Amino acid sequence: MVRYLENEGDGMDSVSGLWERLRGLVAERALTFQERYRDVSFEGYITVLREQSDGRMHLVKAVEGEEPVGFSLSTMRKDGAGWVEAFYVLPSQRGKGLGAELLDRSVAWIRSQDAKAVRLTVTPGNEEVMDFYRSRGFELWKYVMEIEGGKLE
Repeated sequence: MVRYLENEGDGMDSVSGLWERLRGLVAERALTFQERYRDVSFEGYITVLREQSDGRMHLVKAVEGEEPVGFSLSTMRKDGAGWVEAFYVLPSQRGKGLGAELLDRSVAWIRSQDAKAVRLTVTPGNEEVMDFYRSRGFELWKYVMEIEGGKLE
């Protein structure tokens, strides 16, 4: 049976293995800036999120037995927008509603923080997730273009 655990930014290390799987998947699928995904460490990623956030972070984990099988990590950014920063469910657990529950809990937390917007990004090459996000109420807002360089956000 899957349980859902939520906390305010503690216990990030417990999902580092899942995050590494997400990083590998995105690095494999990314059409641009692949090195950003290959070269970033979990610790480096969390450091960047802490710098970008206003201090509020929220982790939701789906746990089966004692093992995390999915997670969603959200922050409140300094501009007042809430972001779903990282989201992943093990392939063996997909299609069971875990992703919807994780994402819905993250969105509920962001809304509870009086966010001016709820946002997430999809890496070019990973568009297959778009229908899932649309099914949870997200809509494409804009495309952001960038010249290579800088830190992973």
